[in-house]
Parts: sequence; structure tokens; C-alpha cells
Amino acid sequence: MSALPTSLYKCAQVQALDKAVIASQSTTGFELMQLAGKRAFELLQSRWPQASTLTVFCGGGNNGGDGYVVAALALQAGLQVQVYTLADVRKLDNEASLAYAAAVKAGMEVKAYTPNISQLKGVVVDALLGVGVSGQVRQDYAAAILGINSTALPVLAIDVPSGICGDTGKIQGVAIRATTTLSFIGLKQGLLTCDATECVGELVYDSLDIHPSIFETQTPSCNRLEFQPPLLAARHKNSHKGMFGRLLVVAGDEGFGGAGIMAAEAALITGAGLVSLATRQQHVSAALARRPELMVRGVESGSDLEALLASSDILIVGPGIGQSEWSTAMLSLCLEAKKPMLIDADGLNLLASTFAAHAPRENWVLTPHPAEAARLLNISTAQVQANRFGAATQLQAKYGGVIVLKGAGTIIAGKQAIAGKQGIADQQGLSLCSAGNPAMSTPGMGDVLSGIIGALLASDMSISDAARKGVWAHATAGDLSANKLGKHLLATEIYPELRALL
Repeated sequence: MSALPTSLYKCAQVQALDKAVIASQSTTGFELMQLAGKRAFELLQSRWPQASTLTVFCGGGNNGGDGYVVAALALQAGLQVQVYTLADVRKLDNEASLAYAAAVKAGMEVKAYTPNISQLKGVVVDALLGVGVSGQVRQDYAAAILGINSTALPVLAIDVPSGICGDTGKIQGVAIRATTTLSFIGLKQGLLTCDATECVGELVYDSLDIHPSIFETQTPSCNRLEFQPPLLAARHKNSHKGMFGRLLVVAGDEGFGGAGIMAAEAALITGAGLVSLATRQQHVSAALARRPELMVRGVESGSDLEALLASSDILIVGPGIGQSEWSTAMLSLCLEAKKPMLIDADGLNLLASTFAAHAPRENWVLTPHPAEAARLLNISTAQVQANRFGAATQLQAKYGGVIVLKGAGTIIAGKQAIAGKQGIADQQGLSLCSAGNPAMSTPGMGDVLSGIIGALLASDMSISDAARKGVWAHATAGDLSANKLGKHLLATEIYPELRALL
């Protein structure tokens, strides 16, 4: 078993890697299947060492073949094993057919599955579909999946929980809810986002010891974010606040003052040199009482904002800004300033409805959640969630800059510096943040993220680095905080852990 890699792949790419292994390492597909099954059984033994009974579900493809290998090994190890198939074993693919024959030769009885919850015992091994699902799960497979899910038994899913699309993470009608998922060779990008985050359970990766050169045959479809703290460079002894950016947060229409205050406060904590908050007059006292280090101005008209814009390097626009005439005037002036900026929340809704003509731009970061992304693309939220990678790519193509599509498995789309034989070059790319947890599903978390990314922009990071590092720091601080504080976090409770990461 290995640490989760940073390179992620689509299912077709992993299948190509599989073929490349067979072609270059003088091994057969069946030998590779035997190794995968061996590793799956070893993982099962390590996670459930007291297990004496196994129920294995096998489909008709190579995923089912892996299941037959696991079943035979378990039988040889003295476990009680029952195997159910939903496929015609006379029509199995070559490698799966060999695995089936070996399991039968070892004394295994393979039965056709009929829905009966009382049949399921011990640890359940899901080897039904793997990456083979295309379209909605068939009715007979769906019945088996629902039967497995209705028990309280632990489940080991081999490669991909059956019913999950390995490319998008979307449930194809119904899906296994695994306790542990073991993914082989290339880590599938869909396992880390969308519905998959509910179904994968513990995610374990095994490269099956393939040579690193094999991975050079496929360019990763996405990169998983992983950084080593501290994220901020050490400051020179003769530093002063003016060296770390002048950041202006334009936020907080009437009744929504907290959003702007949190974004500005997060920017201060992340290290922005000078942070100003332009908000409605009624929020000024609250902002200063909360954080006196801020420069807070009550802004009621465009003329009030113009001087602040002129003296700022970076803008954050949108938290709590609403969609009033005041909001529209504020965003209009910010866009006309043409300065690097981050747009969030209702700023994005206004961009979609009123200011789309200002796109595309290369010097902004847009941070939509799925519903805001749907408005920006003029599609439904369900369509966004059906393919988050595709939606992020479409957003970047339409609006430019860097897109942060928030949610379980946040996706960042935009140019990033890639080191190659010809030096450093900017290339389009997708990144995914696998950190973060449900305790962060609370008001203000997005505002804090905006402040973090805005401050990193003010520190002279590229917009791609600021977005990627900001998302990772925010999510990782959330994980560390949840480990200490429990299942529900206030947005500002991540600050101590954020400081440590920075």
C-alpha cells in the first residue's frame, strides 16, 4: 500500500496504464489480477483481523475476477467464504474466466445472487462493477447493491465502489457505501469528489509495484493538492506592512455585515499587509469592534469607493454584497478598476446576470459553489454536479482566470506553472483538494476562504498558486480543527490551525 498519489487519472487512462504494464513488464493480465486480489485480501486481513467469514460479490468483468482471487485466497486461509455472482460465468472475459476457474478448483462454490439479506455474512467484498459502470446501474445489480447497503456489515470495495462513476464521482442510480475502497495502479479522479466522498469510506491506494516509467505514458487528468507547511516565505528583518499588499474587501450590504468582516479578518490572519473593508455604514462599528486592525469605511455611493480602489492592489468582492442597486454599483466600479481580484457569493450572481460582458479575464479568481456555477454557465446545479471536472473546465474557458469550484472535493481550474524539459511553462490544468470535511458546512466558511486566497494574492503569489494553496490551507485547517473540536465548526474556529499552516 502507498500514500495517496498526487496524480489522478480518468478510468480510460488507468486501463491504458494497465495495458502498458502488461506490454512492458513481461507479465500477463491474469498475473496482474492475481496480484491485485492478493493485495486486496491482505488489506482485508489488516483492517478486519478477526474476520472469519467473507461474502464476495462478483460481476462479469475484471473487477469480478479480482473478487474470485480474493475468495480463493480467503478459502485457502481457512475463512468461511460465500461467493455470489450476477453474471453468466460461461461468458466471463479471459482473465476473469481464469480467476473463476482457479476459485472453483480451490473448492469454491459460486452461486447466483437472489435478494436475501440473511445470506450476507462477515465482511462483504464488492467486486461487482469497478470502473465498468456506464449509465445507470442495471436493475439486478442495483438490487444487490441495495441489499449490501441495507446491512450493517463492513464492505471492502475493489477499485471503485460499484455504481460510482470513476471519472466524475457521480452515483449512477445507486452505489455501494463502502467502509474501505482499494484503488489500483492509477488513482481515479472521481473517487475524491461529488457523491463518491459519501461512498468510498477509507481510500487506500496500491500501485501494484509498477515501474514509475509506466506513468509517463499518461498525462494525469488532474492533480491532487498536497503542500508542506509553512506556505508563506519567511519575512526579511527590515520588512514593513506595505510590502505585503494593500487589499480591499468590498462586501456587506444591509443586514449581511458578517460576511465582509470574516473575509477581511481572514485576510489579516493570512498575512496581508494592509486590509481595508468597504461596507455599509451600519457595519463599521461591528467590524472595528471585532478586529481593530482593519481599516473600515462606510461606503454608500460610488464616489465613496473610488479613492479606496485607487489605493488598493488586490480586491475581494462579493461576500454578503447582495444584489441591490448598491451591490451592482460597487461591483461595476471594481470591475472597471481592472485590478487582480477575487469574486465570490452574490458577486458571482451579479457577474452571471449583469456583468458577463467583462469576461473573460486572466487576473481574477472566481469561487462558485455548485449553484453559483450553474448560474454562471446557465445550466442546472444537477448538471454541474454530474461532471464537476467538466463544469470547472467550462467555467475557466468562459470566464478565464482561475476557477475554484467549491464542494466535496473542490476543483481548481486554471493555468499553473509546470516544470518540464524546456523549463517552467504555464499550462492549463485541473487540481483537486481532497482535504476538508462536513464540519465545515457552516455559514461563513466561503467568506474565510475568500480572505485567505485574497491575502495570498496580495503576497505576490500567482493567481493559480494563491487559489490552490489557499484552498488547501483552508481545507486542511478545517480538518485539523474538526479533529479537535468535533463535527460542527464555526468558520472562524479554523484560525489557530490556519496560522500554523501558514
